[in-house]
Amino acid sequence: MRALLPNSQKDSDNLLIKMKSLQENIPHLKSLYSGAGSVITLPRLSDILRNSTFKSSMENGSYTWSVKVEKFEYNQDILEETICGLRLNSGEIKEPTQQQTFKDYQLLHSLLKSIHKSHIELVKMFHHDFLNGVLKIKINQSLNDVQLKNDELKSKIEEWKELTNSLSNRTRLL
Repeated sequence: MRALLPNSQKDSDNLLIKMKSLQENIPHLKSLYSGAGSVITLPRLSDILRNSTFKSSMENGSYTWSVKVEKFEYNQDILEETICGLRLNSGEIKEPTQQQTFKDYQLLHSLLKSIHKSHIELVKMFHHDFLNGVLKIKINQSLNDVQLKNDELKSKIEEWKELTNSLSNRTRLL
């Protein structure tokens, strides 16, 4: 792996300029991502963790996922920006309950991304349980249920691969 250290004085000067610019502009960057925090606040993250619905879909060649809480549906981009915003502003989260909410949400977010990836793979593999291209999961207090669903989908992928590989070449062409 190549080191990221500058090779010349010019590279050092450029790096120094970039670092100064970053230092000067970090408050602006934080404010951009804190906008995501105002769209989805920590109490809303609690609602997502307690009572929401995850939806993964593949329609017309487009893959997307979202989380719906009551009347509000948050797409994957907003949820990703929320993670970035909260990470940038994590130093401002002081209360232990809020810190735990953020940690739980980070775990949920990574599980949902994994579930979406597995779901899309199963759709592309023409698994009979996923031909409609839509998967919905109820999210409640327990992240264990979400973890179990993630594990279940990964198992289905392996089982389906084994099944399709066990078929003869002629049968696979059908």
